[in-house]
Amino acid sequence: MEKYSQINVKIYILVLITCLFIPFAVISGISANNDLKTYIKKSDLVVHFKLIDKYSKKESMLKTFAFLEYGEIIEKDKISTGIYTTYTLDIIEVLSGSYNEKTIDVKMSGGCYDGICATVSIGYDYSLGQEGVIFLKYDKTSGNYFSYAATFSAYKVSPDNILFRGEFGPSNQEVIKSVDYNKGEKPSLTLNKLKKMIFHEKNNRSVK
Repeated sequence: MEKYSQINVKIYILVLITCLFIPFAVISGISANNDLKTYIKKSDLVVHFKLIDKYSKKESMLKTFAFLEYGEIIEKDKISTGIYTTYTLDIIEVLSGSYNEKTIDVKMSGGCYDGICATVSIGYDYSLGQEGVIFLKYDKTSGNYFSYAATFSAYKVSPDNILFRGEFGPSNQEVIKSVDYNKGEKPSLTLNKLKKMIFHEKNNRSVK
């Protein structure tokens, strides 16, 4: 019983630490109210992929974090030690940004390692062989890619190319709010609709 309580304490501490030290890009993304246009503008890379590998382990890395000091958000580089999950993505298509490799590793805070699980409410997960679309931000300090707004910018792709989050299939109405669609069209965020949004955003940038 005592050993079980100690494990619970470890999990709680890891969750608390992870919540306190969330990368600045994630904070920015959450405040964007799930706006896909913001994700497109702010992300360094958007990729359609298939997951080919994932693993979790304890890591220490220097990362840029945002802290609230005297009413202002201050960015600082700090050593972050905890459990991280690495997703290895086989890139099907680069939807936005520039990347020449066939695969890419994406880091996420949290995971299970050596009998200890560290999870956060804004975490996400993919199963091996699953297709997805993820908006990525490159952290220059650590040299790693992270999901721009954690779970909010990490989508799964259904067999009929509908994008959704979570574990319950493409019934997530929340993603529809940021998407324009014609009357009579199925009100779901699809891969093609996202491609059109990215195309229009690129054209707007070139005009400016």
